[in-house]
This record gives sequence, structure tokens and C-alpha cells, in this order.
Amino acid sequence: KHPFDLRNPLLENDKPRTILFDGFFTTDETDTIQPYRKIKERDIELIFSQSITSKKKTSSTNISANGNGVLQDKDESKENKSKVETEEQKFVVRGNGSNEFGKFCMEGIYYCNPS
Repeated sequence: KHPFDLRNPLLENDKPRTILFDGFFTTDETDTIQPYRKIKERDIELIFSQSITSKKKTSSTNISANGNGVLQDKDESKENKSKVETEEQKFVVRGNGSNEFGKFCMEGIYYCNPS
């Protein structure tokens, strides 16, 4: 059995994984019926599939604290920035369920940094 892991939600051999559950969400203060109501959701089905690994470049600046505890760039010229390459995994997520407002479906991309 392959336990669920947020860093890789697929089954072995990158097969899609289906998760079934019931849940709830809470409305906010703008709910005209009753603020902060708990809305029950039933028969929620989420399907994770299609792992895509991509490389992402981010800027990294060398920063340190000076004697007064103030953070400052070690290189005042700002030329001390370096590009850091990290891996990012993407998974297609599809699902459906129902609550007191009716049936719903969802579709999107789940981004995950495996490290």
C-alpha cells in the first residue's frame, strides 16, 4: 500500500490517486443568513494525476544582520544576487462533491516543492 503524501499524491508508478471524504467549510462575516456558518460537504472526490516536474529559477540575495540587528544586503551594489534553480512538481487535480448549495466540481493545478 502506498500512503498519501502531499509531496507526491500519486500512487506507485505515477498512477492517478482518488481520495473520497466528507468535510466542511465555514462562511465568513458577509454571510447574510448567519455569519461563520459551518457548511457540510458530502461525497467529495479528488483525483490527482499527471505529475509534471519543472525547474524554477528564483533570485537569492545575500542578507545579514548588522550590529544593530538591522537586516541589510551584504553587497550594497545589489549585484550580489544569484539565481537559484529549484524543482517544482505540478499535479492536475479534478474533483466534485455536494453541499447545501448544490453539486459542485473543481479543476486545477496543485504545485509542490518536493524538497
